[in-house]
Amino acid sequence: MLATRALPNPPPSPGGVRTGRRFVFPGVASPRTLEIRETETQATKAIWWWLTPVLYLVAVYVWAKKALCRLVGYTPRMNWLFYDGISASSRYVRDNATTGKALEFLYRRKQAATSWIGKWIDQVWLTYTEVQAINNRLAVVEDELRKAVNRLVGEVPVINILSLACGSAYAVLRIAKECKDAGIPVQCLLVDWDRTAIYAARNVAKELGIEDLVEVRVGDVVEGAESLILDHDAHVVEMVGLWDYLDRVTIRNLTREITHALEVVTGGTNATFIAGNVNPNPHSVFLRHVVGWVTRKGKKSMIYRDEGEFGKLFDIATNWRLEKPRLEPCGIHRVAALVADFEQP
Repeated sequence: MLATRALPNPPPSPGGVRTGRRFVFPGVASPRTLEIRETETQATKAIWWWLTPVLYLVAVYVWAKKALCRLVGYTPRMNWLFYDGISASSRYVRDNATTGKALEFLYRRKQAATSWIGKWIDQVWLTYTEVQAINNRLAVVEDELRKAVNRLVGEVPVINILSLACGSAYAVLRIAKECKDAGIPVQCLLVDWDRTAIYAARNVAKELGIEDLVEVRVGDVVEGAESLILDHDAHVVEMVGLWDYLDRVTIRNLTREITHALEVVTGGTNATFIAGNVNPNPHSVFLRHVVGWVTRKGKKSMIYRDEGEFGKLFDIATNWRLEKPRLEPCGIHRVAALVADFEQP
């Protein structure tokens, strides 16, 4: 049973009038689409490849330090002097690991230090491979959302997008802003179990000037995904990030529920489900032990899956087409879109 709390629900966007299979919107001559572009992404800076062996040694040192501290019942104030010791930005990410607050911080690449050396070290870590990879993933998700929107333009009066485990919902909200600027009616429902993530998403929506297009809820997206899709009449579901922490059986069950609900809403026409997973990479040890990127509940680390394992998570959905998964240039995050591919009578 889904336990959610809805925050103020905005009025619906104006719809259009159906003409044949398409919709015509008041004052608009023809359906509009978003500009499809391969958003700029960047590969790992060469210096980080050379420093990878050093980061491994640092991770071993931090692991041993934590193990010793546990034996004597002491909690260390920092993991490593040159990471969360001097760098205020790194401390913020460590303290908010796996949350939407940390991701939004990294998307914006904020500097939190005040001293010159702190600012310099902040800047060094804000160019780290994992930070670049997260921003690359953001760009890839935005590209997939644009394609999903364009498949629906003229087919429905209002495009409903649902973000599950939304975090700060940066990608969905920026695409909603693009839709608003292009005159495409869109409504977004953002759901996360973490109340701080929900309020971070609300702040992003306010900053973008699209509060009227957004509804937010606090809830369990694993248990309630199907009912959320049906309640929102969702055409597009985005769930990028959560799969990093779920086992294979849970993911396949979720995929079955999500695709079934999307079929009910859309009749199997132009619905899209966007998901992603972290790829095995040489930075995972440093990320776990030094950055501290593990869930607060049970200190669970991420589950890494290669392309083959990632693809098998989708094969539960029959009559859906898996678009070619995209691995961002740093080789850390993979994103794919599952598109309804039913033959129409």
